Amino acid sequence: MLTRKRRSQIGSLMTFLAPVLGLKMVAVVIGGPQLSHGAAESTLEPPVIGPPPPATVITNDLQSAIDRIVGLDVATLDGSPMLKNAPRDDTVEVTIEDVVEDADIEIALQAVMGNAKTGMALISGRPYRVGENIAKSSWRVDAIDHVARSIVIVNGDTGERRTLSVKTSR
Repeated sequence: MLTRKRRSQIGSLMTFLAPVLGLKMVAVVIGGPQLSHGAAESTLEPPVIGPPPPATVITNDLQSAIDRIVGLDVATLDGSPMLKNAPRDDTVEVTIEDVVEDADIEIALQAVMGNAKTGMALISGRPYRVGENIAKSSWRVDAIDHVARSIVIVNGDTGERRTLSVKTSR
């Protein structure tokens, strides 16, 4: 006589096996996939490549749209759309001559950018923020003035302070 535990185990097994066996029996009765040992015959025909689609016919409306695009004032498209309300006189082009190098400490200030809350200085090709140490030196960026385009650096060993400014072309 089967115990309750054994009947539960057999019931669980049958619950799993019944659908699997049922599907297998249906596949056998219906025929299921057959193995083919013969050569494959293709009944597909190669695609027919027709003539190319006709070229776009330039209508009067299309020609007027093209003329409007060609006639646009390029100056209205200059700059980022995010800055379209920014005054144009704030932009300053930085050239190679504007780079300030301090030969004593081998630090080259290339650019100063940012706003009243955040500032960033490009020093020797790398961006720095206030409080960051300048690579391969004991100098640290102490202050960034984006309006005057200058920075203050402090030597961590000696406490010496220096101000570097980017030359302006104005």
